[in-house]
Amino acid sequence: MTRRGTLRRRMRWTVLVFALIALGAGACSSPVTPYPFHYLVVGYLKIVAALADAAGNPLGVRALYGPDSVKVRLLGTADSTRTVSGQYLFRALNGTYETSAEVAGVPTDSTRIFQVRDADQALTDTLVVRRSGDLKAAPNPFTVQTAIAFTLAADANVTIQISTLAGTRVRTLASRSFTAGPWVLNWDGTDDTAAAVANGWYVATLTTASERRAEVIVKGP
Repeated sequence: MTRRGTLRRRMRWTVLVFALIALGAGACSSPVTPYPFHYLVVGYLKIVAALADAAGNPLGVRALYGPDSVKVRLLGTADSTRTVSGQYLFRALNGTYETSAEVAGVPTDSTRIFQVRDADQALTDTLVVRRSGDLKAAPNPFTVQTAIAFTLAADANVTIQISTLAGTRVRTLASRSFTAGPWVLNWDGTDDTAAAVANGWYVATLTTASERRAEVIVKGP
């Protein structure tokens, strides 16, 4: 046998060996599981303040569209995000969900239940940050001072804070035990260092061991 014939035989055996190795590896490997596909969930949020004069008489509402940095949660998951120009975005698997808006840990609104089924979702149910529970500011808007009124059904340890729309604490008005009944606390538009805060939109929150309330306050004209 010539040298050329010997080389051809060696090449054929080499190819055969590699083919058998590849076949065996394929037989022993586990099937590939495709990564679950995520779909986009897009929604919108606005802020609504209940206006009132100094005596507490209602004067209608004022809305703020396109707010930034408001926290939104995708209920049913651990996901949360922040609004950009009033819009929020999630990536979700097929399933059933709600979205919820909150400020400083106090939920203010949630959407209707919706389903993600093999397609992106553009929600038509706009989330609203607004008054939640018995907590009222008057006057609203204010320039010098506003009175924040609430009523407790029973004695409770209560924390009342003023926060930005992003949930950053501005001022703690009280964090102590309150007896049952009506109460009024005043906010003079300053932070915890007694410095005046900028005109804009804020949220007063009341928290106890059993409930959370919120009120949207406008400082300025």
